Amino acid sequence: MYNTDSGNESSGEEDDGLSIGLEPEPTTAKEKMEIEDFPFEVLTTEDIVQHMINCISDVNNIVE
Repeated sequence: MYNTDSGNESSGEEDDGLSIGLEPEPTTAKEKMEIEDFPFEVLTTEDIVQHMINCISDVNNIVE
């Protein structure tokens, strides 16, 4: 009755499409710098609010 191959057999490993992609921790300063190519700064809530106010003010000046 079911003599045909459906083609839906898996290879035995489940692949749900979610790969975590863990990389080993850098061991040298050079390796760490290569990973952190983009410098960033952690802002306080007040800094974020002030930046938003400045951006809104700039947009309002352009729109006027």
